[in-house]
Parts: sequence; structure tokens; C-alpha cells
Amino acid sequence: MKVFVYQWTTEAKPQDIDKSYEIRGYGISEDGTNVCLEVENFKPWLCVELKHPHTPSVKAMKQCLQGKTFDKITLTQKTKLYFYQHEREFPIYKVYFRSDVLRKRFYYSFQRASRVRYQMKDNQIKIHECDASPILQFLCSRDLPSCGWVEFIDEENCRKHNKNGRFTHASEEYIIDNKRLRKYVGHPAIPVFKSLSFDLEVYSHDENRMPSANNVEDVIFQIGVVVRKSANRKCYLFTLARQEIQIVGSHVQCFASEKDLLKGFAAFIKKENPHILLGYNIFGFDLPYLVQRCRLHSISEIFYCGMPRKLAAEFKEVKWSSSAYQCQEFKYLDYEGRIFVDLLPIVRRSYKFSNYRLKTVSDFFLGETKDPLTAKDIFRAYRSDFLQHGNGIRLKQCGKYCIQDSRLVCKLFEKLQCWIELLEMAKICNVGIMPLFTQGQQIKIYSQVYRKCFKENRLVDSFHTLSIPPTIQFEMDDYQGAYVFPPDPGLYSWVLPFDFSSLYPTTQIAYNIDYSTLVIDDTVPDEKCNIVEWKEENGNYYRYRFIKEPLGVIPSLLKSLLDQRNETKKKLKSEKDETLRNIYDKQQLAYKISANSMYGGMGVKKGYLPFLPGAICTTAKGRESIQKAAKYVQEKHKGKIVYGDSVTPNTFVYIKNMKREVHIMTIEQLFSKYKSMPYPQFKPDHHDILRKEQCIPNNILIGTKNGWSNIKRVIRHMAGKS
Repeated sequence: MKVFVYQWTTEAKPQDIDKSYEIRGYGISEDGTNVCLEVENFKPWLCVELKHPHTPSVKAMKQCLQGKTFDKITLTQKTKLYFYQHEREFPIYKVYFRSDVLRKRFYYSFQRASRVRYQMKDNQIKIHECDASPILQFLCSRDLPSCGWVEFIDEENCRKHNKNGRFTHASEEYIIDNKRLRKYVGHPAIPVFKSLSFDLEVYSHDENRMPSANNVEDVIFQIGVVVRKSANRKCYLFTLARQEIQIVGSHVQCFASEKDLLKGFAAFIKKENPHILLGYNIFGFDLPYLVQRCRLHSISEIFYCGMPRKLAAEFKEVKWSSSAYQCQEFKYLDYEGRIFVDLLPIVRRSYKFSNYRLKTVSDFFLGETKDPLTAKDIFRAYRSDFLQHGNGIRLKQCGKYCIQDSRLVCKLFEKLQCWIELLEMAKICNVGIMPLFTQGQQIKIYSQVYRKCFKENRLVDSFHTLSIPPTIQFEMDDYQGAYVFPPDPGLYSWVLPFDFSSLYPTTQIAYNIDYSTLVIDDTVPDEKCNIVEWKEENGNYYRYRFIKEPLGVIPSLLKSLLDQRNETKKKLKSEKDETLRNIYDKQQLAYKISANSMYGGMGVKKGYLPFLPGAICTTAKGRESIQKAAKYVQEKHKGKIVYGDSVTPNTFVYIKNMKREVHIMTIEQLFSKYKSMPYPQFKPDHHDILRKEQCIPNNILIGTKNGWSNIKRVIRHMAGKS
């Protein structure tokens, strides 16, 4: 049997100490049936290392770990991720656990005792791979995709739940040993998923203020829903009403109270049993508001709308920030078997607009707009037609508007091919779909590196356990970024722009810049190394050596990603089937994004895989490549460099003021026209960025490829560029 799994999940509660670890996979079979796979007999692990010299033995290790709860121990030989160590293998103990709760307790007991380094019987114990989740370990151990087709081995030995004994609302449930699953590679097509798009209309007792979910009066009075499967769309409206409301083309359900409306919506989700729940800004508004109103009315049904029949979903609040995405906040119900997709963060990350209102985005992509209904119109519709027993005309108009929002979200989801993009990105990055929203780049990089290391029998050693030689500089406050050529202003007739194809990824491949190739052993001769050396503007001199062979983990990953992207682009070029073309297009984009973001994971000071030497050497060699290219153009082709930069005080931009006058000026000139002020909150985790300032132009537009956009702020900082 073959199943397209779109979500792997597990429970890990403190009371589950004695419960065997169970993983559930939710998917769709070849014939479109909803399937739940209950995976048995997988045991998560930690890797434990003892300080040398000692005689490796499982018996000795068990004695060292007396009093600790674990399932079994095996002894293996592994190479390590950090530093070039002549491909030497180290004795590593894999300690297996019955549950993830016990695994965490084991790790934290050492962490509390001595911050992961634990003295016992003259041996120093180091614990590794604690950042790898059990699901990541399971997927790597069986070489399964995080999203994609899997198949059963020896299908007749898989147990199938009868209808009365099922744990979930899936049509079929199978209990299967983890070793009977494998990746299925012969199926490029993605099955048909069912989506449910929804939008809330909410009342505010004070029409000059936003509604408050904690105020009893500020009710949810309408929920517009569009259910889509393949090309079929059905529209629904759940509304508070004193009399029947009819809307052409929509099924309308009327309720006398908000409590009944919310219960009706929860029952509808369970009845329709969708795979995807869609909305626009649902992580920021709709879901937290919906959950709080349910809590206010003591309604538990909304927490039981996942695939499991009797398992309550947790309401999660996630906050994080990064240099790429700035501050992010997500609030959502962690349903098993259903994926929430919020189009607002997807559009924000991929496109530039003057504002991100649904009206603006849908007008641009679909050529469709919304009815001109204001927030006050919505509040007055509820007040006049429900509270004051009106004729229902305004509520009907508001209901059309509500359904229209859900329909636009559904159409945008199709138009932008969001689902294919999410599936492909999750599969390539080896993570689930929700972490694409709720976590930054680091988990994607770590998951790819972990899978690669698992295949190569390489230990992903914990950064805080490393012994870093004093001759290797692992920290610095400031280092150079890109290379800037001073502009030569003027009007030119023949201008040729030059651009590097994947500058940083190809630089890392060319010079084998990697965790596992950094040479810290002085006995290794320079001839065997790629040497990266340079002098910063502040006078500091840096020199790092990376072994030439074998190819490191990151360069190998990057080479694979770039090669697969090129192969996918070839398929895209020759493919005629529109569905497959969409899949290939999203695949090649996912390969590109993944390759370009790999370098960023090295430059963090705290995180999954810190490696500052790799980051600064990549930028140093990138600068050198730019300078070499410029020299080649000047000497071989007698070209004149009139400008060159990656970012931009001297970049010319089009500016439009309130009088609709258009001016051309540099970003530096624009900045100087306004009062500057300190801006320390810009990239607060990047200590190499100094003298951060901002100015805020009022009512000024900038020309972009998508038209004129409002300028929110202009940021300036010292970058240490040559």
C-alpha cells in the first residue's frame, strides 16, 4: 500500500513515562482515502561520548549510567561534524529510550548536574544530538520524507483497526512496525487535498475600537466558509440572525446565540473532515479570537476538531525573531491530521506591497476586489439587524462580504500554488509544514545537516562540548560584508550588469568551507588546504584553513541542491502537463531558497549549528570573487566599472511625494532629508551591526517592480565595507 503522508506527529506528555513511543502519520492513499499510520517500536536516542583514553564497552557504559532510566545501549564508531580530524572514528554510545519524556529527563539530569559535562569514574560524559527531535530521528533512520509518498513492506503483516476501534476520524487506520515503512520514489503526483477556508466577522461594542475577545459583548456573529476539493467549491455562512437569511449560491445556517454558532462551526469542521484549514491573518487574529470566545463560553468542542476522536488540541503561541524575518508571532490550534495555512505570512515573505490587506493582494493576483464594506459597516450590521431586531438586509450584505473573503483566500491559495510550495519546501528541508511558519531558518538547516550526517555515519556533536583551540577565532564583534565599488555618476548608453549565480553557495563548494573541513591540526600541510586569509579595515588579520578533500557536509548538500535544481528546471522546460509543471516550478524554487539560506545558519552565535569561521570566510571569498570579476572586465575587455554593490547607500531610487512629483535620488540622499534617530531594535541578535539608525519619511512612495509602495522607514548602519 502507498500513502502520501503530509504530517508526522506524536504525543509526549509527562504522564507518558511507561507508554511506548508512538508516531502517527496522516496521509492520503492512491485512491484518495484518508489514512492514519500508527508507527510502533521506534525508540528515540541520544549519543553519549566518553573522554579518551578508555576501553569502549557497553558494560562499562551501563555501570557509568547506573540509576539512569534507558532502554538499551549500543556501541558504534562515528566520525564527527566539527573540525577536520583525518576521518577518524570515535567510539560513540547510542542510548535508546522507551519514550521522549525519559529521553529528555536523562538529558536534563546531566544538564542540571554540570551543564551537560558530567564527571564520573574519571571520564567526562558528553551528550550529543539532543536537538534532534524523535520524529527527525525516525525519518532519517528509515530514509522517509517529511512530506511525501511512503509504502508498506510486507503489507500482510500490518494490522488494520476495525471501525469501532479507530483512534481517528480517518477512513483507514494501520498499526505498522517502523521497520516496515520505506520511501516510495515512483510517484511524482500529489493527491487531491480537501481545504476549508474561513473568515470571522466580529462585533465591537465601541465602533471606534478593535473588538476585544475578552469583552462579553464583542461576539463572533458570522463565519464565512468555502470548502474546496479539486475544482469543486461550496460556500457556507454561519450567522447570528433573528430571521432566515438566504444568499444565492451559499448554504446559510442561522443561530440564536454565539455559543450555538461556535458549536455549529466546530461540528461542521468534524463533518467535512478537511486536510487544510485556510485563512488570512488567522494566526494573528481569527484563531486566537475564536479560541478565547470558546473559552469564554466553556466550549470544548473546538479543541477536538483534529483527526483524533478524543484528543484535545493544544493552543500554541510561538514567538521568534531572525535577521531574515524580524519578529514573528503565531497563535494556532495544534490539530493532528489538519494543517493550518495562513496566507498573510506567506505573501509577506515572498512579495512586496504597500500594504498587505486582502483587498490589495487579491486585486493584484486575481484582478478581483472586495465589497466596499468598512469595519463600522460590519459593526452596525450586527447592531441594527440582530441586537435591534432589524430586517436582516445588512446582515445579508455582511454575510456576502464574509463569504467573499473566504472565497478570495481559497482562490489565492490556488493561484499562488501555496500547498505545492509548502509540501516541496518541507520535503527538501526535512521538516514538517507547520515549522515552515512557526520556526526560522535554523531548524531547516539543522534537519538537512542531520539527515546528511546520519547517512554518512557522522556524529552531530553539540557545539557547547567542543574544545576550541585558542588559535582559532570563533567570535568577533565586527567583520566585513559585501564589496562596494564607488559610483561614477553619469548617463551611459551601453551598460552590462553582471551577477553571480548563487555566489555564497558556489563559494562554499569551491573552497570546501564546512564544519567538518576546518583544519585545527598544525601538522596538516598548507598544500592540502584551501587557505582563506584577509585583513579587516580595523587592522585585524584572519587566516583559516579548510581541507581540500573530501567534500564537506555543507558543500556536498549545496552541490546536491544546485544539481537537483538544474535537473528540475530541465524537467520544467520540457514538461507539458500543467500540474507537473507547477510541482517542478515549486521544487526548483525550494531548492534555490534552501541553498541560499544554508550560509546564514553558520553565522549565528547561538543556535543549532554555530560556525562563525564558515560565515566570515564565505563573505571574504565572496568579496574576493567580486573584485576578481571586476578586474577581469577591466583588463580583458577594457570595461569601465561605473557602480557595484549588493546593498546600497549609492543606489538610485524613484521617489514620489504627496504632490505626485517624481524624483530620482540615492538612498543616502533620501536618508539625509529626514531626522535620524537610534534604532537598536534592528537585528538585535547581530552584534556585528553597529551604529544602527532610522528615519521615517511621511507620505513618501518608492518605485518597485509591483508599483508604488509606502516607505515605512529607512535604516542605516555601519557595515564595515571596503
